[in-house]
Amino acid sequence: MLRVCLLVLLLSVGLPVQSGVNLVTTIQPLTLLVQPLLAEGDQITQLLPANQSPHHFALSVSQRRALADADLILWIGPDLEAALAPLLEGSGAALEMAGIAGIEWPVGGSQHHGDHQHGLDPHLWMNPGNARVMVSAIEAALVAARPSQAAHYRQQGQAFRDRLAQTDAAIRARLEKPAKYISFHDAYGHWNRHFGSQQLAAVGSTPEQKPSARHLYALQKLAPEAECLLAESLYANQNSESLARQLRLPLVMADPLGQAADSYEALLLNLAQVFEACHR
Repeated sequence: MLRVCLLVLLLSVGLPVQSGVNLVTTIQPLTLLVQPLLAEGDQITQLLPANQSPHHFALSVSQRRALADADLILWIGPDLEAALAPLLEGSGAALEMAGIAGIEWPVGGSQHHGDHQHGLDPHLWMNPGNARVMVSAIEAALVAARPSQAAHYRQQGQAFRDRLAQTDAAIRARLEKPAKYISFHDAYGHWNRHFGSQQLAAVGSTPEQKPSARHLYALQKLAPEAECLLAESLYANQNSESLARQLRLPLVMADPLGQAADSYEALLLNLAQVFEACHR
């Protein structure tokens, strides 16, 4: 009874208690990157469901409230989540992945403007080397937000980076022969740079685009060199099936947003399986 009274007394004097970090992630890949690092009490709100495109969306009132209440916001950047740029650029709570030093970019693209790589392929999570850089930046942000759990974040971050290196090596061993493909969505530059796959052409910069007659003719000229037409399960429809028939290519479905993945490693391994299937 005396111990209970002492505990109540200690709590009543207002000893500082540090709560968990309230995080917001914009898309599923970022959720998969931060989850392994979290300590007890930390909470994640994912802004967009995995079945919604980050290219075009409008924020709801509840989503705006989640952003306002967050201690830390993880987003890719204005080239992917353009609707968020007016709210997040310059925000002290926002950590923009595209602005992190050490991110590798595919060859080509537009010029660097200010603090952002505007115009470059924003799907940077498809390079596990970039993922290791992002995990380090997220780890540092969590340590700054909750110093009492610094040892935990650093231990979990290092363990995660070690697993990512192992997954990277396993995928390289599986993909000894680079795939040559035509993509419905120009989103795989980071994967190609890291693993050596060759995208011969893309239907559009976003999955919703349809080829013009002139572009369709160019795709048909390239099709004999390709092994498959790569589409995405989120956007699978009659258009992709029709185009595969026109190009006389097998249609394979990728899941770059990790709808079916319960970990970042699973997201990568699922993509590796897709590129393996492209050869068959």
